[in-house]
Amino acid sequence: MSTENKTATPVNHIKVSFKSSCRSLVNYAEKVLKEHNMRTIHFTAIGGAIGNLVMTVEVLKVLHPGLYQNNTIGTVVHQTLENEKSVSERLYPKLEVEMSLDAPTKTTEGSQDKISEELRKQ
Repeated sequence: MSTENKTATPVNHIKVSFKSSCRSLVNYAEKVLKEHNMRTIHFTAIGGAIGNLVMTVEVLKVLHPGLYQNNTIGTVVHQTLENEKSVSERLYPKLEVEMSLDAPTKTTEGSQDKISEELRKQ
């Protein structure tokens, strides 16, 4: 028997896939906030899953108006290897969103303040 030392993904890190439903993502995020008493949630999505991530984050902002948001956009390189040589490379867009109940210590281009009560009720 071999024992592998796998690093477990933290409870508050949610990887969004193309097949993820918005309802299940929102329910899990609320469970993390309430039952696990976490102050931050990290979402990650690549490619076609970015739409699901954006939808989930917008729903959470309405349900929990005290959440601050910080977005990071980047790309991921996928290489196809043949005989240990790179045959082709593709770039995929990647979006990471951190939502927190605590105000950010620094603001960047991707930072969004919590939404106002007026905007929430529209």
